[in-house]
Amino acid sequence: MEYDLIVIGGGAAGLMAAGTAASEGRRVLLLEKMEKPARKIRITGKGRCNLTNIKPAEEFLEKVQVNRDFFIPAYNSFGNKALVRFFEKRGVKLVSLGLLLDDENNVIDQWVSGENPHRIERLSPSKTYTLVEEIPADGYSTAESIEFTVEDSGEIQT
Repeated sequence: MEYDLIVIGGGAAGLMAAGTAASEGRRVLLLEKMEKPARKIRITGKGRCNLTNIKPAEEFLEKVQVNRDFFIPAYNSFGNKALVRFFEKRGVKLVSLGLLLDDENNVIDQWVSGENPHRIERLSPSKTYTLVEEIPADGYSTAESIEFTVEDSGEIQT
């Protein structure tokens, strides 16, 4: 069989390239040496499949320390907002995701924001936790993380 495009590598970029070409009617062959494609995508964010960092570009780019000269022009041509539009254009519904982390950054609880409040139970007294908004709701900025310590009062705390 003949192909219009052969993509080597089934990571994020390879899958996006192959999928885009195929959606435009091209005959595409995707080659991946691992057992399954998208292995690294599935393990991002401790298994939560983070698509992107949604911080403002300036704040995000401050953290780039390796290969800045390559990364910045690439990011400027296809940044985090372009990535979100890429998935939404293809019908992938991105959701607002909240997390509760312990003092070692382990995920204790997570939820998708909706109309109903989310109740967190069985937290250890005197232990410090952090509420994190991973992905804000459409049209909103990411909320600041909130650190709190559970009081040993025996009452519901809000």
